[in-house]
Amino acid sequence: MTVALSLLLGAVLVGWLSPRLLHAMLERRVDPTAALAGWTMLVIGCLLTGATGLAFAFLPGHGLAPQIVDLLHECWLMLKDGSVPQLHEIISVASMATGMLIAGRLIHTYARHTRHQRRSHRRQTNLLRVAAHPEAGAYTTMWLDHPQPFAYSIGGTNPAIVATRGLRERLPDTELASVLEHERAHLRGRHHALVGLAKVLATALPWIPLTQCSPHFVSTMVEIAADEHAARRHGPRTVLSALAALSEGAPSPPPLALGVASGHVQLRVQRLAQQKRHRGRVTRGLNTSLAAVTATVTPLAFSAAVFLLGTLALCPVLMRLVDG
Repeated sequence: MTVALSLLLGAVLVGWLSPRLLHAMLERRVDPTAALAGWTMLVIGCLLTGATGLAFAFLPGHGLAPQIVDLLHECWLMLKDGSVPQLHEIISVASMATGMLIAGRLIHTYARHTRHQRRSHRRQTNLLRVAAHPEAGAYTTMWLDHPQPFAYSIGGTNPAIVATRGLRERLPDTELASVLEHERAHLRGRHHALVGLAKVLATALPWIPLTQCSPHFVSTMVEIAADEHAARRHGPRTVLSALAALSEGAPSPPPLALGVASGHVQLRVQRLAQQKRHRGRVTRGLNTSLAAVTATVTPLAFSAAVFLLGTLALCPVLMRLVDG
C-alpha cells in the first residue's frame, strides 16, 4: 500500500506542478519540438504512474483474476451479512471505481472527439471539392477564389492545405512559399493530432492542472514549431512579414484546422524576432530525446521521493511504537 500511495502522490504532484514548467517553456526559448515531445511523455508518464498506483491499491496481492474474484466475493458477503467493510476492502473498491471512471471518461471523450473530427473533415472536404481548385504536391493545396489572403491546413485521413487567391496576389513569392511551408510543417508533424489529444485530455480530466493547461500550451507550441520550420527554409524576416500580412483581418480557420494567423501571434512574433541562428538537426534530435526521457522519468522520480521521505518520516515513529 505504501508503494501505491507513493505512486499516486507522485502523479498528483507532477500533475499539479507541471503548469509552471509548461509556462516557463513558453516564456523561454525552448525548442518547440523538444517541448512537445516532453509534454507528450509527461502526460503519458503521469497517467501511467497514477494508473499503476491505482492498480497496486486495487490488487495488493498477486494475480489479477484471483484478486478480482476475492474482492467481489467479499463485497457479496458484506452485503449479505451487513458487516462493516475493512479499510483495505474500501481502498480496493475505491481504486477500482476511480480507475474505471477515468478510463471511461477518456474513452468516451476520445470517441466523441473522433466522431466530431470525421464529420467536420467530411463536410470540409465536400465543400472544397466544389469550391476549390486542387494543386498536386506533397500535400494537396486547395485554392479558393477569395480576395482575402489566408491559409490553413486540415489533418485526418486526407490531409490538405487550403489557401486563397488573395494569398497569391498580395504576398510576394517568398512569403507565399513560407506560408505554405508553415502549413506543411503542421501536417508533417501531425500537429492536428497533438492539439486534438490535448483537448480530449482537458475535457475528460478537467480537474488535473496539467491537462487543463495543455490545449493552450500545445496549440502555441505547434505554431511556434511551424514558424521555426518555415524560418529555416525562408528566413525569419520573411515569415514575420507574412505573419503580419495575414494577421490583419484574417478570418478564423474552421474547427479542428490550423491556420497561419490562428492565434498566439504576439508570442510568435517575439520568438521569430529573437531567432538568431538555426539549431542543427542533430542538436534538435538530442534536445527532443533528452526532453522525452526527462519527462518520462519525472513522475517516477517524484514517486520515489515521496516513498523515501515517507519512509524516513514514519520509521522513527514505528520504532518508538515497537520499543514502547
